[in-house]
Amino acid sequence: MIKKGEKPKIISIVTEKGNKYIYDICSNLIFSCSDVFIDIINLYANMSKGEIIKKLTSKHGINYISIESYYIYINSLVKNKSCFFCKYPKLSSQNYSIDLLRKENFNTNQLILELTQNCNFRCKYCSYSGNYLYMRKHKNLSMSWEIARKSIDYYCDILFSQERTKKNRTVSVGFYGGEPLLEFSLIKKCINYINKKIKNTNFNKFFLITSNGSLINDEILDYLIKTNIELNISLDGPKMEHNKYRIYKNGRGSFNKVWENITKIEKYDKKFYSDKVGFLVTIAKGHNLLKIRNFFNNKKYFNNEKITVNSVYDLDIIRKLKESSTYKKNINFLYSEYKKKLINGNLDNDIFLKAYFSRYFDDCKSIYYRPINHLIKYTPSCFPGSAKLFVTPDGKFHTCERINHYFPIGDYKTGIDFNKVKKVWDLYVSNIYKYCIDCENVHFCHTCLATVAKNGYFNSKSQCELQRRRLPLILKDFLSITEKNARAF
Repeated sequence: MIKKGEKPKIISIVTEKGNKYIYDICSNLIFSCSDVFIDIINLYANMSKGEIIKKLTSKHGINYISIESYYIYINSLVKNKSCFFCKYPKLSSQNYSIDLLRKENFNTNQLILELTQNCNFRCKYCSYSGNYLYMRKHKNLSMSWEIARKSIDYYCDILFSQERTKKNRTVSVGFYGGEPLLEFSLIKKCINYINKKIKNTNFNKFFLITSNGSLINDEILDYLIKTNIELNISLDGPKMEHNKYRIYKNGRGSFNKVWENITKIEKYDKKFYSDKVGFLVTIAKGHNLLKIRNFFNNKKYFNNEKITVNSVYDLDIIRKLKESSTYKKNINFLYSEYKKKLINGNLDNDIFLKAYFSRYFDDCKSIYYRPINHLIKYTPSCFPGSAKLFVTPDGKFHTCERINHYFPIGDYKTGIDFNKVKKVWDLYVSNIYKYCIDCENVHFCHTCLATVAKNGYFNSKSQCELQRRRLPLILKDFLSITEKNARAF
């Protein structure tokens, strides 16, 4: 029931060509529209049909029949598609019972073992550098074989359980750190053990190592190739840019050794390099983005599908990193270049640009009819432990590798504690719910447990405000690009 005076939940957009659209938050649909269309929506809850037609006939000086046809169309959208006016569903803890959370956890996709909290690097922007309020610091702490083995047993029990409903039959294990290759012998032991556990099953296997790339020698490389392991190497561009932040404990730059190992892998086995080696690029305030772009556009060593670009955005660390005079200017220039290449259809020629902005319009590209009243939960956050199971060297279970350590959900001895899972989830919901009510960003939200975790509570205020400010700009750019090239995306 629409209340008198209720405002429509829409975002008005005017493209670069001057064409008008509205994004309807209630249905997650975009409508091309005229001033009359917008006026009717804005008056819909305040006036009767006859009053609206009379007012707008006078205002716009057009035939009342045209206005009536607009009204009939809009009325059908309101009545049949839940457009423009809707109620946000109330969140209730009953929706997230322990039984539901247990079912979700039987569909866990990946086990990630933090083999060590030690690292031979001291990257200035690292999550574990000590510059972040709620993250741990580097420690000389490594995982025991007992903890690794029992964690693998628990994960495999989940995969093999009759209660699992996902059809994906893959044992997916990531090795994480610190620098996981400091524990290379433990990696081999874990993989051998997993291979034995799935020997007489029809399960596939997927192994991933996230590394700084400095410790790869011939023995390690032979094993990676033989075992068909995915390898993600952190690399921030050419020598001068990489060495600005990615340094050894003694402060020396790490580029020479990392690049030596990368070129060694490429020469040693080109197929393995092409198929299994990816790169994690972190962009920070002091970087020269144009030099980084030129570096990664070397097609001999890189392709956009193997590059993931992330920016340092945490305020705690940003305040401590010196910003180059051209950093923001270069971001704006690269974004402008990205839009031009989308319009001209030649983005594939620019590996770095495609990787850097690859996710920027993903939400727009996947817009489909999705009424708010059908939503189960607001943010896209997974339930604790339902997507990944992250194990720290002390044997504690956590939601994923990105969340801080204030919210454990079990341990290697007793498994997932669903009372803890429910406590974490209820705390998350109660802390962020106030920001979700009437939020125009509900279909584009990227808030999750990890991104808003503090020391024992969750707070999404700053992230929510940022996402809300960005949404109209993203929609405008998306529609402006699409108008110029319908096949841009």
